[in-house]
Order: sequence, then C-alpha cells, then structure tokens
Amino acid sequence: MVMAMVGKTKQDYAVERKQVFLTGLSQGGYGAWVLGARLADTWAAIAPVCGYGEPRDIAPALKDMPIWCFHGEDDKAVPVAQSKNLCAAVEKAGGHAELTLYPGTGHNSWDKAYGEAPLAKWFLMVAHDRVGARYFARPELATRATIELRNEWSSDAGPALVSTTVRLAIDRDTTWRVVTEHRAAAGSAE
Repeated sequence: MVMAMVGKTKQDYAVERKQVFLTGLSQGGYGAWVLGARLADTWAAIAPVCGYGEPRDIAPALKDMPIWCFHGEDDKAVPVAQSKNLCAAVEKAGGHAELTLYPGTGHNSWDKAYGEAPLAKWFLMVAHDRVGARYFARPELATRATIELRNEWSSDAGPALVSTTVRLAIDRDTTWRVVTEHRAAAGSAE
C-alpha cells in the first residue's frame, strides 16, 4: 500500500527522488526499517520511530542511507534495545544512523519525534547536504558550526572569473543563517 501511494504521488506530482522520505512509528517504524532496506534506492532518508527489525537483514542495505531514529527509553511495547541494535548494526556495516533517545518516555515517543525534533527541517536539509544535516539531528555536536560554500563561474563573453563565497552558520536552534557573503571578479583584491 505504501508503494502504491508513492507511485500515485509520483504520477500526479513532480517529485524529486532526493526528496522522497520514509518515516513510521511502532509497526510503521518496523516498516520504515524494512521498506527502507528493501527499497533503499526509493528513499532519500528514513526516520523510524520506536521501530524494530532484524539488524542483519536491514543494516547492510542501509549503510548509505541517512537515518534518524527515535525511541523512548522506557518503551515497554518495543524495547529500546531494538533501535540501539539497528543503529549499531548500520554503523558496523559502514553507515551512520543518528539515534535520539527520550528518557522517561514510553512507547509514545512519536509525540516528541514529530513535535519537538526538527525532523521536517532535517529531511529537507539531508536532501541537499548530508553533512550539515547531522547538526540538525545532533545540535550538541557544536555550539555553532559553519559551512563555506563557494561557486565559481566564467562567462563566454569574457575571461573574467566570478566567484561567490557564502559562509553559513547553524546554531543550536537549528536555524541556518548567512554570516558573510563575498563576491569577487578575477583580478580583484579579496
């Protein structure tokens, strides 16, 4: 049913492959792990919430997939060890999976995952910058991180090379902002 919905959506709308994401909670978290692995070329990223699965069947197929997993530490329906084991297996396979654990939270970790975590921003960020997206999932990695983007181009009309350098900063609130922007033509002092 999920794949039928994805197919219909792709048929009816202009959908970029790098912006097709998969998430689910509980049994749907299991589905996110399993469908993520079985159809890894379909998804740009996955976000299982209090899910489960067999690590040896799932992890190798997801080693190149951006993953942000969520689980309540006091979950009695699906033990938190399920998410821990799956994320560890992805790491062991050579990939990376962010894991956010909620202390004092039972099975209903989806309220926090979908309501408090910047998951929607992470999905959009991961589609364009996987490295920067890690800071959305783990703001404690840095008080502030900066990324410098540099574009250079020349025109057929002349030999001048123009470059633009933009320095972006991400703060703990996961807001990107332009710190500096510099444009220079070839031969100009920088």
